[in-house]
Amino acid sequence: MNKEYNFDIKLAGLDGKVHPNALHLGEYLAELLAGDTTSPADSLKYTDWARVLYVKEDLSLDRTDKDKLKSFVETTQGSMTQGGFFPGVPAYYRSQILEILENPRPKKNSAATDTDDKS
Repeated sequence: MNKEYNFDIKLAGLDGKVHPNALHLGEYLAELLAGDTTSPADSLKYTDWARVLYVKEDLSLDRTDKDKLKSFVETTQGSMTQGGFFPGVPAYYRSQILEILENPRPKKNSAATDTDDKS
């Protein structure tokens, strides 16, 4: 059974606050997935996920795909993206992505969503 994962948030800083110029989590993850060069067999899947994330839609994953995305986030060492070379996923960003995978947030179209930037 698929679960919906909402990555339509901005990354919180170390102070726990979301700052106006913070990176968007879904776009950041989309760029990492789209720029991956280490998993040729997963290129189509990663590209599909990246397109969904980049336009801020919920990502629908079954257990196998969730585990694949989790492994990608935990092990990615770097990626060329539109913004340049990312040397890997910083621990604090990684933890926010993994938190959503372990505790899915309400769907984007739910009344209980926190997609609005309140900072």
